[in-house]
Amino acid sequence: MKVILCQISRSILRQMLIRMLGLGIAFVLSASSHSVSAQDATVADKVRQDLQERLAATTHCTACHALPKAEHLDRATWEKELLPKMRVLLGLTPPSRDAGFLDLDVLNKENVFPEKPMLSEEAFLEASRHFLRRAPEQTRSIQDQSKISVGLKNFRVEVVPDRHAPPLTTLVHIDTDRRELLLGDAGFQGYNVLSPQLTMLEGLKIGNIPVSLIARGDEHWVAAIGHFFPREEPRGQVLRRRRGPSEWTQDVVLSNLPRTTHLALADLNGNGREDMVVS
Repeated sequence: MKVILCQISRSILRQMLIRMLGLGIAFVLSASSHSVSAQDATVADKVRQDLQERLAATTHCTACHALPKAEHLDRATWEKELLPKMRVLLGLTPPSRDAGFLDLDVLNKENVFPEKPMLSEEAFLEASRHFLRRAPEQTRSIQDQSKISVGLKNFRVEVVPDRHAPPLTTLVHIDTDRRELLLGDAGFQGYNVLSPQLTMLEGLKIGNIPVSLIARGDEHWVAAIGHFFPREEPRGQVLRRRRGPSEWTQDVVLSNLPRTTHLALADLNGNGREDMVVS
């Protein structure tokens, strides 16, 4: 017995499926009635169109990622934000900062955008219609609000009196040795040191957004993310701060990092020297 393997291009397979779907619809209509009314033909065309659009979305979208559900976003978001960005990422529209790609120089350097279109204009429009036709005008929360309760047993809420407005909290750290609470804020570009009674002891500006901290006596190791909202510009840092007699000193250990989020110090290889892990 011989087994013959042949490769069918995606476009040919797609046309075969469309024809099969069309034949299936025609068979159902002919089986139900010998004379198809104009209304039945309209319904058949609509069903065929819906199937073609879904097939186009499934074929092209799943080449890179799972097929998103149209109802997860409202129609305006699909039309004005997501689909225009996908046009750029697929090479159908030249990239620009106006399209939301603020770090265009970095993205071009990394060859993020294709040199030529990855699919035709017709294919993109057909796939886009799948989402635009099914997306709601407004989305509803997918969370079951009835299961969300306010409060925790054995705990009570204490509001910090000295807060930044608007609050953009990026760090919460408890220094058990000094019995201090450290709160980082993106707008402040630093962190506040609070007492156990939540009174302000000092506010420390670092010129970046703290997201992770290791406290060791009079020394703080700080990981800073660079940007509060996601950006490609590498502004992440690792800073070492020391408490002096009258003020803190700060040294930049690492810089130009892409969105630093966590910092750990440990002797990983057992050579007696401490190693640094940054993510």
